[in-house]
Amino acid sequence: MGSYLFNNGNPHSYPLYQIWFIAAIVSLVFEWVMPYYTDYNTADLYDVFAYFTGGLFYFLFHQPRYIKKSSDGTNHLVCSQN
Repeated sequence: MGSYLFNNGNPHSYPLYQIWFIAAIVSLVFEWVMPYYTDYNTADLYDVFAYFTGGLFYFLFHQPRYIKKSSDGTNHLVCSQN
């Protein structure tokens, strides 16, 4: 949706360092800061691993598929039924 609003419908890809920077910020907030200030959040290193693994999955598999579909004109906001 952001590509349609801010990039004139052109696909935009994120470099891996930006994706991992976001994963690091999310890890810091949800696995260090939030457990310190709340009693219902817990810190878990497996979650940190999951954040970075999800970012890598997005970079390697989802993003290239999105870019390919967007560049050949088949990516639409509303999916058609086949």
